[in-house]
Amino acid sequence: MQGVRFVMASVAGAVIVLCMSLLWPKVSDTPRPEILTQIYEAVVQTDPGRYAANVLGVADETDATPVSKAAASVIKSAAEGLSSYTAQAVTVRLMETVLSRFDTLSEKQQQHVREQICAPRNEGEEK
Repeated sequence: MQGVRFVMASVAGAVIVLCMSLLWPKVSDTPRPEILTQIYEAVVQTDPGRYAANVLGVADETDATPVSKAAASVIKSAAEGLSSYTAQAVTVRLMETVLSRFDTLSEKQQQHVREQICAPRNEGEEK
């Protein structure tokens, strides 16, 4: 029984090492360690190894983007989208507040605000 466990643990360890040798470019942007390079070169010389590299998307190592960079890109895009959405929401809320308060002004005060907003600017005035 212990012999079977030992064999199963050895096979599982070998599979993990083989997968890491293939997936290294997706996991890290640092160069593959020497031992993993040797294992990788042996693995991709076999048909199952080439197939696994194609399935995992690491057959062309020059095109492999590490997951950390891809995740950072996704997070940056999401943050930019959220920032744009937030700015738009704040602008809409500000306009709603200004318009609701404008409606509470007297007619004379509303006219004064209209004149200030719509007054033509002379070319010599500062912005």
